Amino acid sequence: MGEETDPAALISDLDKALPLLARDAIAAAMAAGAIPGPEGVALSGHLRQVATDEVRDVERLAARVATMGGSPSVTIGHIKTAAGWRATLKSLLTMQREALDAVVAAIPADADDAEGEATEHLLEHVVARKRDAIELIERALH
Repeated sequence: MGEETDPAALISDLDKALPLLARDAIAAAMAAGAIPGPEGVALSGHLRQVATDEVRDVERLAARVATMGGSPSVTIGHIKTAAGWRATLKSLLTMQREALDAVVAAIPADADDAEGEATEHLLEHVVARKRDAIELIERALH
């Protein structure tokens, strides 16, 4: 039998994932506009969709934090596109993996109450979208 969700701990975990998701959204949008040549043309629509999905995930996680009584906020550090499309994608890949780890760490796997189950379900969808983005970038690099 699981336990009841600890709102303070869950808010703390979500607060760690939120700025990484926001950063990933901005980085993907910047890459969609900054990658030159045929690679940029081929990837821009895909990266724009990744950015859109990331912004929606930020909204969902912020709503979850607010619903539990927290005040969501993010600080995003400096983001710079790398020289060349491969370097840009490798940088995006590193960021995506870091954020994925933070989202997975926030999943309240032992909580079996409604709050924990709803949050777990939400985060599983975020994980699936992040895996899709990672796979897209990995395919583009091969």
